[in-house]
Amino acid sequence: MKYLLISLLLISSRTYPMSISETVACIQSNYQKLTNRQGIVAAIVSSEKSQILTFGSSTQDQLFEIGSITKTFTGTLLAQAILEGKFKLSDPIPAEYQKPGSVITFQHLATHTSGLPSGDFPQFQISDPSRPYLGLSISIFKKLYAQTDLVSAPGSKWAYSNIGTSLLGLILSERYDRNYAELVNQKIFNVLGMDQSFFEVPKELSKRFPEGYLLDSDGLIIQTPHWDLFDNAFNPAGGIRSTIADMILFTRAQLSPKSTQLAESILYSQVPRHQIVEGTSIGTQWIINSKNDLVWHNGQTYGFNAILAISRKKEIAIVAMTNTTVKVAGPQEWDTALQDVVFNCLSL
Repeated sequence: MKYLLISLLLISSRTYPMSISETVACIQSNYQKLTNRQGIVAAIVSSEKSQILTFGSSTQDQLFEIGSITKTFTGTLLAQAILEGKFKLSDPIPAEYQKPGSVITFQHLATHTSGLPSGDFPQFQISDPSRPYLGLSISIFKKLYAQTDLVSAPGSKWAYSNIGTSLLGLILSERYDRNYAELVNQKIFNVLGMDQSFFEVPKELSKRFPEGYLLDSDGLIIQTPHWDLFDNAFNPAGGIRSTIADMILFTRAQLSPKSTQLAESILYSQVPRHQIVEGTSIGTQWIINSKNDLVWHNGQTYGFNAILAISRKKEIAIVAMTNTTVKVAGPQEWDTALQDVVFNCLSL
């Protein structure tokens, strides 16, 4: 793999505050060292300005899978539904999705405290290990969900669950009588002007959406197919593809929500709802670290990795995406360097 080269685009020619300049320098210095990524694109964002850095083979117009950052869009949809009076956060989810002897609420699904399994459906037969959710249609999801028991009582334990977020997206789709992608397009993408974000990437943009790479723990580089979740039940948990320009729009909306039409729902989604561990809570999908005043979420598929983090203290945010995931030996399994750099640079 070639060593990473760096290019820099200034969105504004005006002078940045020192805190932003220091953060840019920190990102530049540290991401240059991640030479095992095919490419990285990152943006440092304030309420008015942004600066993009590209490393390796990545380009500014490239599309990336953002993985589980999609969950924050699902959380925003939930907040919108609550503010529109569709239901309350504390309301039980529809009866057909309840489990005997338990009551699952919308808050449980939004905060990963539903008691649903943290992994995949144990009964689901994976046909392609490189695309573990291939073939998981909504009808199959419903069938497997009905067969799946809770592993803990709702509200008693935090356990990150793709199943729970996917169920939340399904319920929202059924409540609005539109599929999940249509909801996100109408209520978030269109509102923020995110016209380069997709679930199913148009064929004419395929050259801007190369496949990703997996670097395994033995150092072998494997080209990986896209996780096409646009016709899949797990779409609300990880199906969005986007560019750095569009992710700047989304990031700035989270950083300065009052500048957007989504202000109420964004602010609602960032309110802490459940403590994960001391100093770390979760809102409706956003992770909130009170100690360093960060609001964040990451995302990963087998070929892409992304992180979006907001520093309330510094009033800046960073979003970064790469088309390489790195598997490491040991219990951690996946390398967290992309997000670790962001956390460190925002803590300067």
